[in-house]
Amino acid sequence: MKELRTCSGLSAPQTARVAFETNRTSDFEIFVMNADGSNPVNVTKSPGLDYEPEWSPDGGRLAFVSRRAGRADIYVMNADGSGLTRLTSNVGDNESPAWSPDGKRIAFESDRGGNVEIYLINADGSGQTNLSKHPEMDFHPVWSPDGTRIALGSYREKGLGKGADVFVMNADGSGVANLSNSSSSYDARPDWSPDGSRIAFVSNRSGGLDIYVMNANGSGQTRLTTDPDLDSYPEWSPDGKRIAFRSDRCGNIEVYTMNADGTGQANLTLNPATDCHPTWSGAVGSGSASPALRAAGAVPERSTPGRVRPVSLAAQLEAEASCLGR
Repeated sequence: MKELRTCSGLSAPQTARVAFETNRTSDFEIFVMNADGSNPVNVTKSPGLDYEPEWSPDGGRLAFVSRRAGRADIYVMNADGSGLTRLTSNVGDNESPAWSPDGKRIAFESDRGGNVEIYLINADGSGQTNLSKHPEMDFHPVWSPDGTRIALGSYREKGLGKGADVFVMNADGSGVANLSNSSSSYDARPDWSPDGSRIAFVSNRSGGLDIYVMNANGSGQTRLTTDPDLDSYPEWSPDGKRIAFRSDRCGNIEVYTMNADGTGQANLTLNPATDCHPTWSGAVGSGSASPALRAAGAVPERSTPGRVRPVSLAAQLEAEASCLGR
């Protein structure tokens, strides 16, 4: 499929809202905008780094990661930035928050035990539990729309530095299965479609880092983006008709949207700053993989200028797909 390299914005107004992280105020903050890219509003306004926003299923709250207290911890706030609550305060970095469909729990990744694992926490911060318990790195969890399963990226079969795959497990951590089963170095960042039938993910199997979709059982893997620059962070719209993603195809990391078949790609943010990690209101979201990134060799934090150049190929691809390097 030949796609159009589109750097212009959308012309038609749309109804949902999109939260994203951006450094347009010098450090990373959480902004919320209309789904056509209009009316961006800073909802965190903190001197610390705030990133990885995720809407609650009812659209009333945002979970996000902040370094305002030193290390990376998960916070929740109302959609307008009020009612801020810190959920984690453990040693290590706690990132990639993902709400359960009923809004009662949040899956996340943490390196608190010396290895990046998938944890579960109640929405009030209680009941933290390690779900994955595997010696290889598990990262970037996302819930199935029915709340019974969690998709994730993992190095558990290929090994760190050799490549990741998209896996799925039951919500209690059992029944882990490899879905993508690719010979590529890197398959990760899964996101379930709202009806649960498909999963969008990122892969470098065609040379660059592009967005793919597959059926929920791993079949029918299809490439959606073919731009020579880096496309990542896919997230389905609540109606399942579009996918938001980040791309640096026009010389700057921006938030884009496309139809679910890969057509109609357009730039939403159109800003010279870094705009990244889009998440739709009303969608079951997923986080990024910063502890996994650092453990794989990308040590510099988000405040470090310049591109991150990790040791391994897979880590390099992940770093260049993230917002760390700009």
